[in-house]
Amino acid sequence: MPTVEVKAVFKDVANKAGVKFKSPRYTLLTDGGDRYSTFDGTIGKILEESKGKLVDIELVQNGDFTNIEAVSPHTNGQAMPPQRQRDPSDSRLIVRQVALKCAVELAAAGKIPMDTVRAYADRCVLWIYEQSEVTRMTTEGEEV
Repeated sequence: MPTVEVKAVFKDVANKAGVKFKSPRYTLLTDGGDRYSTFDGTIGKILEESKGKLVDIELVQNGDFTNIEAVSPHTNGQAMPPQRQRDPSDSRLIVRQVALKCAVELAAAGKIPMDTVRAYADRCVLWIYEQSEVTRMTTEGEEV
């Protein structure tokens, strides 16, 4: 039984020539770009409910067509999202943006002079890094 991720499910009621099927045809598009079909409404419903998830499918060859004979949720049922390496500069940029926003809002409220916004934002960045270092030190060895 191959395991595939359900990318899309198409429900057709007629073929390309316009001839209606006795029952709808469900076509599964997998993460690998393969297409498999079934006329079984129960299997079609399971596939529609499984978009974005992993399923185990049992296939049977019928002439030129590969049909889905059975389908079941894969163990865990959920596709693992691709992991991307986080660039440390992303976090630094976010911290700087938050600090600058804070400083601008304080200046707009009249709490600090407008000409000190950048200096205040820089101090906020340093404070955030100091706080995160304190948090790391106090939670080391504990479950967070």
